[in-house]
Amino acid sequence: MTKVAESSGSGGQEMGMGLFLTTIFIAGQMAGGGVLMLPGDHNLVTSLNDNPDPAAMTNTGHIGLALILYFTLNGAFVGTRLGLCWLMVEEKFPEFKTNKCRDPYPTIAEKAFGKPGRWFATICIIGVQYGTGVGFLILCAKFADNILMYYDVLHEMTPCW
Repeated sequence: MTKVAESSGSGGQEMGMGLFLTTIFIAGQMAGGGVLMLPGDHNLVTSLNDNPDPAAMTNTGHIGLALILYFTLNGAFVGTRLGLCWLMVEEKFPEFKTNKCRDPYPTIAEKAFGKPGRWFATICIIGVQYGTGVGFLILCAKFADNILMYYDVLHEMTPCW
């Protein structure tokens, strides 16, 4: 069960991502995206002249460090579980060892719960991607606001502008 990828027969190269690499990618995505989306101090946002760049982790202190550590460890644990689930799918359904799978999470859910599981996983993925996209758009708008205020192009920019 520790062998993740079969040899492709062409030079002995392995195909696919291993359990360790999968864990690193998921931990990085969950912890990195989660930390970027943490809310800043709302009192600082109202007084943009005092502090035009309220960072998410500015006033969290030791709790902020604990949150970063928790998000990273949580992402690493979830990554190992998803990697092991994918290994179980490959063991029971050998076609997934040789063929590439473009939607591994819905596939894992389908093999575990049937079509309703696949639909549920797909809806969850769409919701997470939508929320992440909105969060990054808000973050980019804040960066643009800071740049425009720094160069004195725009004096006041509100979210409704």
